[in-house]
Amino acid sequence: MPDPALALETYAHEWRHSYQNAMAHELQTGFRQLAPDRQKAELWAKDFEHYTRAETDFEAYRKQQIESDSRDFATRLAQKVMGRTSHG
Repeated sequence: MPDPALALETYAHEWRHSYQNAMAHELQTGFRQLAPDRQKAELWAKDFEHYTRAETDFEAYRKQQIESDSRDFATRLAQKVMGRTSHG
């Protein structure tokens, strides 16, 4: 990607999905104490179970907790690292 902030934001967004998945998985394996925010992890687990793809319903896709959380996380990280507003 020609814009390093956008590249970082994309990477951070996908990394956050990996983190969400790990925390949701901990709830199911009995290691609930490893999920630092159990309430969020429970929401993420529900979203992963009933995931709506962008191709199916774009608005529903964007409203999912795992997507909005990943977008927010990635935007904040890119802003901190790059010292400017990212493309959101």
